[in-house]
Amino acid sequence: LEKLCAAEVHTLRHIWGGIEGERMWERLRGTEVPLPPKRTSSLGHSHVLPPHLRNPAGAEATLHRLLQKASMRLRAAGFYAGGLHLAVRFSGHGRWSTAATFIETQDTLELTRVLNLLWARRPRERGADAIHGVGVTLFDLGTAAGHTGMLPGIVDNGDRRAGLNAALDHINKK
Repeated sequence: LEKLCAAEVHTLRHIWGGIEGERMWERLRGTEVPLPPKRTSSLGHSHVLPPHLRNPAGAEATLHRLLQKASMRLRAAGFYAGGLHLAVRFSGHGRWSTAATFIETQDTLELTRVLNLLWARRPRERGADAIHGVGVTLFDLGTAAGHTGMLPGIVDNGDRRAGLNAALDHINKK
């Protein structure tokens, strides 16, 4: 501890790999250093499938349930997503994933449409139906303050369906 307290700020920067070393140097000298605000860059869910769901239909149903949960969390946190990532793990340790970006939204129906498009891209060769796990991640998150919405004259169905999304969230919570 004595060596740590005696170390120069540039030494602690090197040990901690950057600004965190500088913060530690300040803390060791009794200065209260506030933590930087956390930035959420993505949110999602993944699930290892039970044996009876290790098939395309079971995996797809599970993905839709995971997307419902992620969409609900997205709205609860006040975020809009600009991308969706889909991951599939096959028995035998093979993996496949794909992603799409889009105009930022928090609308479950729009996110479901994107999920369905991504799911249609999955491998279908022999052995690709032995699905072990699935995951869905919403990324490129922005806040409502940064939400630009649609271009003038174009209807944003996500904003029009806010009441529907709130009802879905209420049902899913039960």
